[in-house]
Amino acid sequence: MEINLEDPNVTIIELLSALGLTTNPQILAQLEVLTNKMADLNQSVQDLRAAVTDVADRVNSLVTPLRDALAEAQNTLVAERQAATDLAAAEDAEDVEQNQALTDAQAATDAALADAAARADEIETEVARLNEVAPRE
Repeated sequence: MEINLEDPNVTIIELLSALGLTTNPQILAQLEVLTNKMADLNQSVQDLRAAVTDVADRVNSLVTPLRDALAEAQNTLVAERQAATDLAAAEDAEDVEQNQALTDAQAATDAALADAAARADEIETEVARLNEVAPRE
């Protein structure tokens, strides 16, 4: 009997029998049991791999929408932060404009008060001059 050693389906029993290493029926029976257990183990490993793949696919199907929602939330957060920054800048610019308007109003008020004080001084001087010309009786 010729055995192809490249064939993955060749059993240990076939290999040993072909080599004439065992003729004991008890050893052959134990090898048969071992071969069957190894086949069962290999099938269990394949089943487990398939189950793990199924679990990984299921997890991905559940996680993908969560990742998408998280990405959208992060984009929204970035946009909200930018909007807050823009609003703060606009309010700062408005504050600058209002402060400038207030400064201008204060300067105009100060100028008007100075002008009024100067005119009051002029009127007082005029009254004093008139009082000199036409003294009171």
